[in-house]
Amino acid sequence: MVGCILFTGIPAVICGHIARRRAYSDPLRYGGAGLALGGLITGYIGIAMSVLSLLLLPAMLLPALGTAKERAQSIQCQNNLKSIGLSFKQWSLDNQDQFPWSVSVTNGGTMELAVPGADNIDPNPIHFEVLSNELNTPKILICPADKTKSAAYSFRRLQAANVGYQLHSGSNVSDAFPNQTLAICPIHGHILACDGSVQTKRRSRTRVY
Repeated sequence: MVGCILFTGIPAVICGHIARRRAYSDPLRYGGAGLALGGLITGYIGIAMSVLSLLLLPAMLLPALGTAKERAQSIQCQNNLKSIGLSFKQWSLDNQDQFPWSVSVTNGGTMELAVPGADNIDPNPIHFEVLSNELNTPKILICPADKTKSAAYSFRRLQAANVGYQLHSGSNVSDAFPNQTLAICPIHGHILACDGSVQTKRRSRTRVY
């Protein structure tokens, strides 16, 4: 619609000027000066409307595009957490239903390397490193909306800067406590439970995925 008005407005202005010039230079041969003026006014109004629409459309579309992007990132974040939860479940099946921090390093776990701090948050990326076969790629360790972290090229080079999710460790973080928090996204607030479910708060309600 904007393009139609713009491309019809420009010819209307050009033809209007030509018609008025002819009407004034030879009024007996060329009449219709009033119609030419009407065409000029209509053409200029059409161009002004087109320019105004082109200026307003981005302002109207940007918030919608931003909301759509945020929603897509939130969904991808939930999928990342689900994949992480599944990886821990798969690893525990091969290790007597225990997560890495409950298994000794000599048996392939991370018990001696666990350093849970406040709220059981453990910043040591070694817990994800031992899950390299289950996780497949270190990219899922970062929320797509998190610009403060960067994905590692491989699990062998994994550092705290390559992990965006806050992992919880401790004796009470295991399959025996399915509702216990396993990981949290600091960006969206999504919570991964030990049973693999992901909880997210929307409009003051909590939904489980």
